[in-house]
Amino acid sequence: IGSCCTSSKNAASLSSTVCFLIAWLPPAANRETGGRILGAGGVAVIAHPGRYRLSDAELRELFAQFKALGGAAIEVVTGSHSSDQYRRFASYAKEFGFLASRGSDFHSPEESRFDLGTLPPLPDSVVPVWHDW
Repeated sequence: IGSCCTSSKNAASLSSTVCFLIAWLPPAANRETGGRILGAGGVAVIAHPGRYRLSDAELRELFAQFKALGGAAIEVVTGSHSSDQYRRFASYAKEFGFLASRGSDFHSPEESRFDLGTLPPLPDSVVPVWHDW
């Protein structure tokens, strides 16, 4: 589990402007993690789903389980996705009724495929996770 916060608030004082990212976890762990995220006022987002070596059927099962557990969004545009994957995950977001996030996954110039701030915007067909903030 990871998190990206829009402020420097600590975990004890999370605000609704905090976006949490969850990676692929077993269903029991997702239930616990999702409950903690929602209980803290956060938004549960599946981070960089294109990095998981899952078939289309497995991704659909992941998204269905995630939605049932209160998941609200998937990362559509990220430094680890190709442009074809941007379109693919935008389609999944629409199909499952998810909001969409975008992130560079930038760690350092030596480690990242894209420079900070150089990724394309989200496709117009999706609603950004920050839409109501």
